[in-house]
Amino acid sequence: MNKSFNQCVADFTLLANDSSGSATALAKTLINLGIRKFISLSDWTFNKDTKSISSGTGVQYYEKPYNADKIDYVHFYSGSVWRAPTEIKSKYSWRVLNGVAVTSSYPDFWHIDEATGQIGLYPIPNSVAYTIKMGFTKRYKELGASDYSTGSVTASANGTIFTGIATSWNAKMAGRGI
Repeated sequence: MNKSFNQCVADFTLLANDSSGSATALAKTLINLGIRKFISLSDWTFNKDTKSISSGTGVQYYEKPYNADKIDYVHFYSGSVWRAPTEIKSKYSWRVLNGVAVTSSYPDFWHIDEATGQIGLYPIPNSVAYTIKMGFTKRYKELGASDYSTGSVTASANGTIFTGIATSWNAKMAGRGI
């Protein structure tokens, strides 16, 4: 049986025979800790995703996906071949490598800039005709909002646009799961 987050909190306070604010806060904390622990137990496929973007001529850095916690790999499609550049983890090694600006049909290396969170490629892509595919582990967003049941939602298969009918969504709801 699927239960909402708030139903789980209500079950906790019922079992604890304590509906005070502190018991509710404890329930929310423990539920989120349990979910976080469960997710950390394995390399779950439901927590993985990919994003493909086009390269830009002379563009070295690219935004990582908004919901990415950790970039697992970067692949680069050039011509008819997928390539797997090597990650450079050291900031120093990345700076040394970038001592000379070089462009190429495909990068040999990638790096995550700690300051900006962007993904850098080296050599720098020399065309917009290439595809960059980032594999990543999704960021876990803690549960805690009240259940929402006003109106209805329509969406197309495999679409990214959701339309609310008789809803009262607001900016604080951005990024929530459905």
